[in-house]
Amino acid sequence: MNLAARFPEDLVTPDLGPKMYIAHASSDALGGQGTTKLHLDITDAVNIMTFAAESETAKKRGGAAVWDIFPADATDRLRTFLRTTSSKPVDDPVLRQTFYISTPQLEQLRDEYGIVPWRIYQNPGEAVFIPAGCAHQVCNLTSCIKVACDFVSPHCIRRCKDLIDGNRGLAGIKGGKKEDVLQLKTLMMCAWEEMSRRQAT
Repeated sequence: MNLAARFPEDLVTPDLGPKMYIAHASSDALGGQGTTKLHLDITDAVNIMTFAAESETAKKRGGAAVWDIFPADATDRLRTFLRTTSSKPVDDPVLRQTFYISTPQLEQLRDEYGIVPWRIYQNPGEAVFIPAGCAHQVCNLTSCIKVACDFVSPHCIRRCKDLIDGNRGLAGIKGGKKEDVLQLKTLMMCAWEEMSRRQAT
């Protein structure tokens, strides 16, 4: 079901990982910056924690890393919340990966905007799946090592395209991404050709 696996071996394929993430503990309290700020990925992803240092905070909280994953349809309201509550002007506060929403701010987000993320506490040996187009952020409660791989599910193709277009919309501004590193059209063509060959046999 990973459409990216349909690329022929003689083509230059997009780099979907695996990628390693190594980071120390951070804070999700008010004023905390977390470990990975709120952002969107253009693909689906799976993130596996391979190691976490011993920590009393992690034990008390029930996990070595705290994930907040937001529904895809909440992204525009997240942008409004971040623009309203921040004094820093940003054209797209989600795509720019500028903010971490602290736990007290999450309560404000719930009360004023009706947005509640899926909160996941991750421990070594556990995998977290993040659908394309779902804004998410991470706060390590102790030093952690994680490995992530991206993939492209048929269910999220429309979101992948929308995110690629959104990144291109930022291209005229410093930091914008003009190219389609996922090669989505080529990916779709390869998947369609393989499906056609299978149906013909």
